[in-house]
Amino acid sequence: MPAVTREAFSDADALFNEITAPAMPWAMVCSIPTTDLTNRLERLRTFGCWLTKQMTAQAEAMGLMHVFKAEPSVVLPVVPGSLQGNEVAYSNLQLQHPDVIFVLHILPSKNSSEYNWMKSLSQRYGLVRQGVLLENADN
Repeated sequence: MPAVTREAFSDADALFNEITAPAMPWAMVCSIPTTDLTNRLERLRTFGCWLTKQMTAQAEAMGLMHVFKAEPSVVLPVVPGSLQGNEVAYSNLQLQHPDVIFVLHILPSKNSSEYNWMKSLSQRYGLVRQGVLLENADN
């Protein structure tokens, strides 16, 4: 058996760094008021794209192969305070986009019910989740 040398590890590291991970599909659930919905959803989609790009860069800086697709697979608006609306959104996400495992949920306010719903629904459907307050995402 040949000896393992430092050069062999360096070659493997170089090869590892050249390999790109497949981009991970992701989605957004936006618990937001329906006022100016179209424009707000576009701004939130832009925020989500920026955030996942930052997460990809941070993972790369840590030496991890974790890449998000540039755009979400879907952006689902939900009326704030609607448990049924959230349940339908997460269920539809699983049925229509089964490849999605990361969901970015825009929460309407601090201490909102949506936070707990996000936690339980993401667990129910086997999703990795991140909640962001609307006021932080919309600035």
